[in-house]
Amino acid sequence: MNALGRCCRYRLQAFLGTCATSKGGTNRVFIRSQCYKAVNRRAVTELKNLRRDPPKESSGVGNGRTLAQALQARIRATGPITVATYMREVLLNPAAGYYSTKENVFGTTGDFITAPEIGQIFGELVAVWCINELQKFNYDGHIQLIELGPGKGTLMQDVLRVFERFGLSKDRVSAHLVEMSSNLQRLQAERLCHGTVHRTAADQVEPYLQEGTTSSGINLRWYTDIVEVPKGFSIILANEFFDALPVHVFCKEPKEGGALWKEILVDINADQKEPSFRFIQSNKATPYSVVFGKRFDSKDLLLKDRTRVEVSFETEQIAQNIAKRVDEHGGFGLIIDYGHEGDKTDTLRVGVNFKSDLIQ
Repeated sequence: MNALGRCCRYRLQAFLGTCATSKGGTNRVFIRSQCYKAVNRRAVTELKNLRRDPPKESSGVGNGRTLAQALQARIRATGPITVATYMREVLLNPAAGYYSTKENVFGTTGDFITAPEIGQIFGELVAVWCINELQKFNYDGHIQLIELGPGKGTLMQDVLRVFERFGLSKDRVSAHLVEMSSNLQRLQAERLCHGTVHRTAADQVEPYLQEGTTSSGINLRWYTDIVEVPKGFSIILANEFFDALPVHVFCKEPKEGGALWKEILVDINADQKEPSFRFIQSNKATPYSVVFGKRFDSKDLLLKDRTRVEVSFETEQIAQNIAKRVDEHGGFGLIIDYGHEGDKTDTLRVGVNFKSDLIQ
């Protein structure tokens, strides 16, 4: 056993002993870009062309026009949009999206809560699990701690605190947060770096959006996509991340000799004076329904007795990237999600004030 293993073994026993003697959700959706096959992301040399800060007006929102009006105009101009596109705009539109503009999303004053926000024991147990797994690798090099969808930064804060107690300090660990919302990036920086971060200038080619350090000197960097995180031995955490990625919805249309899967789209509700939307069934094949058919038509057991299916192609893309990263550079991950195994009804819901409803 190496020096880290011996140190961790002693501290793990002490930490668990301390815990043993101490006294003492709502379905939702997040918006991320998605596609139905893996894509080659922008080269680092092209990053200088990216906007580092969100524009004050984006996607047609601005000059007194609401997001609903902008979406209505877009659909009038280009036709119905996919459910995934609708989700992305509603949640992450830079000027009017839920996560981009709402101050209180998590916690008692928000619309839902996650395990790290309830108590620190969740994050501490995650950290202890990571330490235990790390001992099995007999690895003494640099560790990249990556979190996908870090929320308010609470889980990362708890994990880093325990890491330091086990001797994994700034010389061994760097933290990398993958977050698309500039609003949440700010909240995370306030919690982890006391709000003191350096924002990457638009004319620089660094892949990260901003950089800061914790009070103990651990370096933190923010990214919008995991492909931009430097390659290296990584511990990857994702708490309630994959189950909240945007989905495409498909329904089965009976026909002679079998059934044809059609995609559900979002269209304008013409019966309402104010901007309003409705689900419709596509009257012809869409690029995603073609891919879905090729991918799942031969998997009868997965689609048995199903007339409606939600599929996140974004999940597949990110999972493939994580698997490739770990295979080539080493590491491991912990993915925590909740849901059923496809034997129940739709999962797409809207949550407000800790109450949820199906989206009609």
